[in-house]
Amino acid sequence: MKRDIAILISTLLGALYFIYFYFAKEEINAGSLGTLGDFIGGNINPILTFISTILLIETLSLQRKATQAAEQSAEEAKQTVKDQGLLIRTQIFESSFFNLINLCLEDCKNSKLSDRKDDHYGSKTFYFIENIFSLRKEHGEKPEDIIEDLELLHGDIIYSTIKSFSTAFGFINESAPEGKKDHYVSLATKLTPVPVIYLICIAKIHTNWPILKPFDKANFFEKNGIRDLLDGYR
Repeated sequence: MKRDIAILISTLLGALYFIYFYFAKEEINAGSLGTLGDFIGGNINPILTFISTILLIETLSLQRKATQAAEQSAEEAKQTVKDQGLLIRTQIFESSFFNLINLCLEDCKNSKLSDRKDDHYGSKTFYFIENIFSLRKEHGEKPEDIIEDLELLHGDIIYSTIKSFSTAFGFINESAPEGKKDHYVSLATKLTPVPVIYLICIAKIHTNWPILKPFDKANFFEKNGIRDLLDGYR
């Protein structure tokens, strides 16, 4: 840039010298050289001012572009940090979420219930309880009395099982990443054993257990399949 300016100024000076002495037909002497200086000064100053203005405008334009690039880089860096933070929080949440669900499933797997005829293990335990409830309800017994009787006979197995899954849904309500709550509620619902879902629905219709609140808050009972189950247990 500096080299280009020097060449431009030299060219202008040479052009003014040529115009003054060859077109104006002035003789080269001390007086004419002084007049030439005035002539050059009077013509080159506006030109230099114009060049300075152009350079200033170009400098300001470059500074503006540099500022915009810096702002864009800062915004991109901020977004990257934000995305990384969200990813880390999601990973931490998912680790705790799956640990909770696995604990619930392990408890279900280790469940055992014995009646006069047979022993029931794992999911069969909850199918057996649901079947007993439905049969006794069909025979006219009050659902509340049936649940109380089953709890007394089998060591609060319904309440304790529902409570463990309630903890998992409560964790989703409180800690799920923003905008992801419904996704994890659906995932937890799919991972919950079907007979346990039966017991949750029975408890929702026929008890006032506070452990059901996390399910309500998670809109668990608003899902299509769950609503149908609720209607069936009324």
